[in-house]
Amino acid sequence: MKKITSSAMLILLFVFLSGVSAQSKNFSFTPEKPKPGEKITITYNPAGSKIEKAEKISVLVHAYGKTIYYTDEYDLNKEGSNWIGSFDTADTLAGVVLRFTDGTEHDNNGSKCFPIQLYGNDGKLVKYASSGLATGYISWFGAFRIDPDPETAFKLFQQEVHANPSVKKDIFFMYYSAYTKVDKEKAPEFLKTEAAGFEQTLTQSEEDLAFLLQLYRTMKEKDKMDKTQALILEKYPSGTQAESIKFGEAYGTKDAAKKAELSEKFKAEFPDSRYIAYLFPDPSQALIKEGKYEAAFDAIKKNEKATSSMFNSLARAMYEKNVNLPLAKEIAAKGVELSGKDASSSEAKRPPYYSEKEYKKMLNASGYAIIDTYGAILLKLGDNEEALKYMKKAYNLDGGNTADVNERYSKALVANGKFAEAASELEKFIKDGKSTPAMKDLFKEAYIKTKGSDAGFAKHLAALESEANQSALDEIKKTMISQPAPAFTLADLNGNSVSLAEMKGKIVIIDFWATWCGPCKASFPGMQKAVNKYADDPNVKFLFVNTWENNVDDKKKNAQDFITQNKYTFHVLLDNDNKVIESYKVSGIPTKFIIDKEGNIRFKAVGFDGSDDKLISELSSMITLLQ
Repeated sequence: MKKITSSAMLILLFVFLSGVSAQSKNFSFTPEKPKPGEKITITYNPAGSKIEKAEKISVLVHAYGKTIYYTDEYDLNKEGSNWIGSFDTADTLAGVVLRFTDGTEHDNNGSKCFPIQLYGNDGKLVKYASSGLATGYISWFGAFRIDPDPETAFKLFQQEVHANPSVKKDIFFMYYSAYTKVDKEKAPEFLKTEAAGFEQTLTQSEEDLAFLLQLYRTMKEKDKMDKTQALILEKYPSGTQAESIKFGEAYGTKDAAKKAELSEKFKAEFPDSRYIAYLFPDPSQALIKEGKYEAAFDAIKKNEKATSSMFNSLARAMYEKNVNLPLAKEIAAKGVELSGKDASSSEAKRPPYYSEKEYKKMLNASGYAIIDTYGAILLKLGDNEEALKYMKKAYNLDGGNTADVNERYSKALVANGKFAEAASELEKFIKDGKSTPAMKDLFKEAYIKTKGSDAGFAKHLAALESEANQSALDEIKKTMISQPAPAFTLADLNGNSVSLAEMKGKIVIIDFWATWCGPCKASFPGMQKAVNKYADDPNVKFLFVNTWENNVDDKKKNAQDFITQNKYTFHVLLDNDNKVIESYKVSGIPTKFIIDKEGNIRFKAVGFDGSDDKLISELSSMITLLQ
C-alpha cells in the first residue's frame, strides 16, 4: 500500500468524514443530509444502464445499521426521462443502499450501488453510517453477486473509528478482514497492537470472553484460546458460547464412536440447538448413494422436519436410474404436496438481502425442481397428459432458465401431439441459447409434423443457431473487461508446478471449483466438451483450480478421485490454502476467468445455468474474440 503524506491524509480524512455521496447526474436525493426517520425522495435516470429501456422500474432499499437489517421495494413513477419515488426511513437506521431493477436486470452503479448515509441533528454522520456501509462492500453485497471491495470498506471503517472510537470492538473483525486485503504486511502488527488494548479493557462477561476467543483464534494463539475457552465453559456452561464450543468439539471429532458420544451429550445439554441437525444429519442421502431407495423413503417419512427437496433428491435419483418408477412417482407426489408448505414457512424466514416481492419470486422458482421431477416421472410412465400439466408448471416457475426443464417440457408437448406449440417453444429455446442437443431432434420431429416434411428444416435450424450465436456474441462483447490477472504458481495433480506467467501468449480459461459444489459438477460435462473442442489448439489452455476444500484432509487425493471417477481430462491445479481464489476476489463458485494472450482478464463468468450448449457457445465466443 502506498504511503500517504500527512497533508494528503488530512484531506482524505476530511473527504471521508463528509460522507459517501451517491449523488450524480443519473441519481440524486433529497434532503441532502437525511436523518433517521425522515422521508427520502429520489430521482433516477437509467440512461446507459441495463434497464434504460424498462417500462417499469422499482428501487430496492437495503436498510442497514451495524450491518444490513432488511430490504424493502418501492415502485417508481416515470416523469420525462427520470424515475421518481420516495420512502420512509426507520429511526434506528444508519443508512440505506439502493439498487434499481426492472424485475429481471439490476443497476448496481457498477459495483458501488447507490448508498445514502444518514445524519444526526448535529449535521454529522450517525453511528454505523460508515461501518455498516463498509460491511456491505466487504460482505453482504456478495448476495447481489457484487465482488468485495476491501479498499472502499477499509476507508469507511477508518472513518467510523475516527468519528466513533467506541464502536471499534463491534466492527473489529470485519475491519481487520479489510485491513488484511489492503495491506497484508501491516495488518498483523495492527492486530497485535489492538489485541493488547482489548486485553487491558475487556471484562469477563460472556460477550467479552467470546470476543477474546475469536481474537485469539484470528491470531492463532492456541494457549490463550484454550484458557479463554475453559473460562467460558466454567463461568457460562449453558450460554451460547458454550453451545458453540461444544458443538465444534463434537462436529470436529473424527473417531466415529467418540463423535456419537459427544453428539448425544450435546443434544441432551442443548435440546433446542439449531446445531443438532448438523450432528444428526438426514440419513437418506447416504442411503440414496447406496441404492437403498425404500430405506431412504422410510428415513424421510420418519423425519419430522422433512422438506420437499429431500423427497426430490430420492425421486430424482430413482428417475435417473430408472428404478421402481411407480414408487418414485409416489415419493415425488409427497414432495409436490409439501413444496407449497415449504414455501409458506420459508416466507417467515426471509433473509435481509431480499424484498418480500423478490423472495416470494425466488421461493416460487425454487419449487420447480420437485414439480419437474414429478412431471418427468409421469412422462416416463406414459401418463403424457398429466405429465404435460406438471412440466408446464415447472417450466413457468423456472422461467425457461434451465435447459433440461425446457427439454422435458418440449418432450411432453410432443408426446401429447401438440406439435405446433412444441415447434414454437423450441424455436424460442434454440434462439435464446437455452436448448440441448436432444431438443434439436424434438424440433425436427415437431417441424415435420407441422410442415408435412423436413424440407427447409436444416436451413431454418441453421438460421436460428446463427441468430443465437450472434445474439450471444453481442451480449458477450458488452461484458468485456480488462484488468491484470493476478499471478500464481500452483502444483497440479502430478506434482508439477504450473504458473500463469509461463502461459503468456495463450488464451487461458481458469475455472475455480470444488468437489462439494453442485453447480461446478453440473457444468463439467459441458466443460469437458469445451476442453475436447480446443484439445488440438496449442494457444488455448484450460486450468481447473480446485479450491475451498476446507474440510478435506487429503485435498490432492480428494480432487484426483473425483476426476478419475468421472473420467475427466482436466488439468487440475490445487489451491490448497485458498490464496489464489482470494487474489481473484471470487465470492462464489463456479467462477471462470478468460485471460488474453497479454495476461489480462477479459471475461468473468459466474455460475452455471444448466445448458451445456450455451456454456460451450459462450466460451467459444469469448475465445474467438480474443484470438
